[in-house]
Formats: sequence, C-alpha cells, structure tokens
Amino acid sequence: MKLHCAAAVFTMIVGLTLSALPVAAQPAPRTPWGQPDLQGIWDFRTITPIERPEELGDQEFWTAEEVASQEQEALDRDRELWEAEARRTEAGGNVGAYNNFWMDRGTKPVETRRTSLIIDPPNGRLPELSAVGQRRTDARREYQEVHSADSYVNRNSSDRCIVGFNAGPPITPLAYNQNMQLFQTPDHVVIYTEMDVQRSTTASGCGRATLAAGGRAIPSWSRPRTSANSGSGSRSPPGAPDWCQPPT
Repeated sequence: MKLHCAAAVFTMIVGLTLSALPVAAQPAPRTPWGQPDLQGIWDFRTITPIERPEELGDQEFWTAEEVASQEQEALDRDRELWEAEARRTEAGGNVGAYNNFWMDRGTKPVETRRTSLIIDPPNGRLPELSAVGQRRTDARREYQEVHSADSYVNRNSSDRCIVGFNAGPPITPLAYNQNMQLFQTPDHVVIYTEMDVQRSTTASGCGRATLAAGGRAIPSWSRPRTSANSGSGSRSPPGAPDWCQPPT
C-alpha cells in the first residue's frame, strides 16, 4: 500500500491534473486498466478554510509571508493549549470537550497557498441556495424548532453517529479523524473515511437506507453518471415531513 499525504481532499480529487505537475516530474502512476492511480492512505488536515474569508475578496492565494504567519499562529495555539492548566468542571457549567491531546487540526495550509479549499466558483465561496433550496431549508428549520426530539428521525445524522462531522460529503477538515483510504476498481472509486468507518448499511436521515458513512462508492470518470444503489431514492417513513421526501 502506498502512503500519501495530501492537505485537502477537495484539491486532491477535484484539482488533480497532470498539467499541475512540474515538467520534470515523473508520470503519474496508473492502474492496470489505465486510469490515474490515487489509491492509498491520505490525510486531509489543513488550516486552509473551506470558504475564502469575505474580507479577502478576489485574493486567490496567500503570500509566503502570510502563510508563515498562519503556521506560527497554529503552532502557538497548540502550545498554549498544551501548557494550559487543567480546569475542573463546575456543576451547572459547560462540560467542555476533548482536550488538545485528541485534536488533529493541522498546522499548515495547502501547498498551493490557496485562500480556500473551494476552487470553483472563483470567489472561493459556497454558492447561495436556490429559491427552492432556501424554501426547503426554512421549512426544515421551522419544523425542527418544534419537533427536534419527537423521534430518532428528527435527529441529524451526526447526532446519530451515522455520518461523522467531517466524513462528508463534502469531506471537511475539522477537529480530528482526518484520514481516509482511497481504492479503485475499473468502475468505482471508494473513499473510506476514518470517521464512523464501522458502519456498512444503516438507516439514514428521514429513515432511508444509505451507504455507510465510512465507505462511499463513487462511479468512476470512465462511466456515465448513475444514481447510487443505496436506497436513497426511496420514500421516507409515513409521517415524515415534506422536506424529508425525495423529489418525484
């Protein structure tokens, strides 16, 4: 098994092109069936944000000086947390979370020095929701305000440990478990994330069966797009809200 280290899955999967390689670089490895061979163990920890900070406007790349400053700030943050005195939990107070020993946030931005992991749209930010998407989001929020604990169906997939907070899609670098295994067949690329990898098939949000959080099979670029054979197009249980139903 080859061992790889990549700073961001976004740029690894979406931005990988032979044109990005130096002229003198060796040819990219190929699978026996002729596709680029991306198989191996990857990590996606990075301090590069998913979205470009609004104050940067059209600045697509950090300068070398800005990167050095960010890396030092990350190191200083970790050092302060390591050296901080232990604090006892007080009754009725915030119980806190894991201490810094368990965190794996990374200390470096992506090697390209991009100001965001998103490379398209060019502004490096998530597009606004469509009118339909906004209506569904608003309806879901209103429903959850009243029915957030009626049933397991109403809890999000992260609460139910079905999909880890960084397991995707999209795969996002967050607090820890920033590793994944990628392997290929002639027809599929499988991304097997560290977070929640113990599951195979389970009931997902709104009660539909879905592929495991740990393993996601994606049709290869050599095949036309098809719907995933995961049951995700099936109807939700009776009584589930309209926003849970797949489009007809």
